[in-house]
Amino acid sequence: MSLVVTPGLPGHWDERYARAPVAGRRRWIDLGSVWYPGELSAIEASDASLAIVGTVLDEPVAAARRCPWAICSGAMADQGFAAEGPHPWSGLGPDHVFPCLFLMFPYYLGDIVGSDAKDPRALDAFIADCERWALARGCRSVAYMYGTAPVEQDAALARAGYDRVTITQRSELSVTWSDWDGYLAFLSAKRRGRIRKEMAELEQDGVVLAQEPVPEDIGELVELRCNLLRKYGALRSVDDEAAMVERVVSLRPADDLTVMTARRGGALGSYALFVRDGRQWTPILAGSDYAPEHRHGYFATVFYLPVSVAGQHGVEVIDFGAGAVQAKRLRGCAVSDLVAHVRRLI
Repeated sequence: MSLVVTPGLPGHWDERYARAPVAGRRRWIDLGSVWYPGELSAIEASDASLAIVGTVLDEPVAAARRCPWAICSGAMADQGFAAEGPHPWSGLGPDHVFPCLFLMFPYYLGDIVGSDAKDPRALDAFIADCERWALARGCRSVAYMYGTAPVEQDAALARAGYDRVTITQRSELSVTWSDWDGYLAFLSAKRRGRIRKEMAELEQDGVVLAQEPVPEDIGELVELRCNLLRKYGALRSVDDEAAMVERVVSLRPADDLTVMTARRGGALGSYALFVRDGRQWTPILAGSDYAPEHRHGYFATVFYLPVSVAGQHGVEVIDFGAGAVQAKRLRGCAVSDLVAHVRRLI
């Protein structure tokens, strides 16, 4: 086996890797590439049976949650990334790790994709070829970041001598009901009572929930998104967020986009924008003004409204991603690990 490495994505990507998870599809790769740490290249087996995307990092990444050294050295443990370890690069300076071949789809997916993704021999050859390619470019290490740990890939990387690090967890909700009452029946009696109380308070506050198309004027979406990021100390710049919202709302086909809204007196207080891929919904943008009269609006738009109508849209899975795992688990999500596999080559 040998590799074909293409800057950007080749034209055949979606056709050849049609079975890739949502995050491994072209529109998601293109959408997230602006936050990708370095110039993205497609790395494929010469027979296109296996592939991933990657880049060569020469130094630590400013966004530490995307930095293999920051995570695997333990520097991000106090922020919940690889909190329990192990930290195989603990005590190592950046010069011991970089340059690093960094392998991950932009929306936090580090799984190898392709028709041979469950073939041990093909995986062994592909991993070895990636290492040879990395060594030829002076890399000191290879990092597969944010993998979902499919059994065959996990085993292949272990055979190749990679250290396995649990970075964080992700949440996914399987929709097995057709309406709101069906969702509530899925929960414990205690959780049902709490959710009914929150929804009653929304009604008392005069908040109306609705599904809406993407508005032509995205100013409110930008403003509320910045409010959310500001609350958690994650706002880089209003201009950056405006550009992101513009990219998201420009996705095609437009019918794949649905905005869940919470309005009071017509004023938008919270929203969540969902993107549909087949039978999956993924929330990609959210925002809220956090005023007292809009309490519960965030969870109502990100969670309660979409789960109540998903079945009517033929949606079977909602990918709620990483973060706030306990809150999502309590509302019915299944939780699984996201892992890194890292290895120093020299």
